[in-house]
Amino acid sequence: MIPTELPLSIEVTSELLAAQQTLTGLSNKLEALFNFRTMTAGWYGDEDCILRIRLSLETQQTLTLARADVTELQELTELSDDVFVVFDSNNLDISANIALTDKELVLIEQTAQLLQPLLDKKIVKTLNFIAEQQKLFPID
Repeated sequence: MIPTELPLSIEVTSELLAAQQTLTGLSNKLEALFNFRTMTAGWYGDEDCILRIRLSLETQQTLTLARADVTELQELTELSDDVFVVFDSNNLDISANIALTDKELVLIEQTAQLLQPLLDKKIVKTLNFIAEQQKLFPID
């Protein structure tokens, strides 16, 4: 049996993993959760036009490098200083780069329980921006 790729994937840069080792398990949990939430919002109803969304969780430094790698053939939209979204020409392949800022990382070091709600809030904001652009129902 060949594993099926989920429409939404979450990757964590090695730099961020070095700062937050718990992100491996948490990113897997969030990936399953957000695939379910987007599916129940009806994002994948048309089998011929399945969105592929790749979320990359990063540090501020790797976010800057990723921003520099965006080509002129891609449409980059800055949501804030720590999040940007890139739509490829077909508008079905979307990547979003989400950074945990240095200040956020310090707060998480002091209070580890802040990591999941912080990421949840940033991912929901990012996915709802994508939903608006793609004329899809937002997630809660």
